[in-house]
Amino acid sequence: MEVESKKEARPVTAAFFVASTLREITKVNSPGMSIRHAKARGEWAELRFMTRATELGFRVANLMLVILRERFFVRTKDLSVPRERVACLATHESRVWHASLYDVATEHRGRFLRVQVKCTIFHRANSYKCHLDSNGVPYSPRDLDFIAALVIPTDTWYIFPIRATHGQPDILLTPHSPRAKYGKYKEAWHLLKR
Repeated sequence: MEVESKKEARPVTAAFFVASTLREITKVNSPGMSIRHAKARGEWAELRFMTRATELGFRVANLMLVILRERFFVRTKDLSVPRERVACLATHESRVWHASLYDVATEHRGRFLRVQVKCTIFHRANSYKCHLDSNGVPYSPRDLDFIAALVIPTDTWYIFPIRATHGQPDILLTPHSPRAKYGKYKEAWHLLKR
């Protein structure tokens, strides 16, 4: 009788050890884990999204970069703008930029989409908690079309339509579970092509 109970307990212990070991390995190897400030992590995730989307054949634009390019290079055609002036205008433009609720625009075969890029490192039980709000207000379909969420420790992207969130301010993403609620949106870049 004691032998049977030991056999039953062993796989659970082994599974826990493997899962916790994998978690520690992914934390060490994921470059985003070393970025301490949330704003800097978010900007890093936006760059990762833009890189990946470009590799997949999408045209992408970060509207802040477009505004600054228009301001400095197209209108003035002066590349010798003093650094202080660039910083001043960039600060002014960033205030305007924050009125927009999406980070990146994608285009594929004439279809323009507004994408909000989010990222998370916050582990909750077997999942990762991702905030889907702007200053406490959940995103809505009138603000954007898609959310691209990066789970940094596992380097997993979730691409889902804003309507799939049903106005929730937070969601739990579970990259290692095939039956997870948002599993069908895991690495679902094809949704941006429809």
